[in-house]
Amino acid sequence: MNKSEASYKKQLTNYIEDHGDILDTNEKKLVFLEGVLAQKLLNIQRRNRDGATPFQARLNGLKLNEKVVKRLYPEIINKLEQYDENYYKQLEELIADHALHCDFEGISNAELSFYFTTGMNQAHNFTFKNNETEEE
Repeated sequence: MNKSEASYKKQLTNYIEDHGDILDTNEKKLVFLEGVLAQKLLNIQRRNRDGATPFQARLNGLKLNEKVVKRLYPEIINKLEQYDENYYKQLEELIADHALHCDFEGISNAELSFYFTTGMNQAHNFTFKNNETEEE
């Protein structure tokens, strides 16, 4: 990992640590970060498709459960690759790190939806290499 990539990953981990009282489980961290990634994709779509965000329909009306969370992760990455604008490898790595330690037993579907949506709404706090022109 080069120095700039390390700084982006550090930015993400610092944010999570700063909000550790709320983002206190791997499940919460996972869905929060996945929400950030989803919003980054929607921003790219909005910019490239004259305001349209067709991926929004894949978000299940923001009513998430374990199955939807697991489905969305590879779909978001695939769509970013299709747009040839995947600047979020560090974010994807952090999501994967948390995914490896999740059991989803202690978190409700309402909480999954809440933390995912919160991540979407906090995506503006994270700027990644090559996406400085992204519309928020």
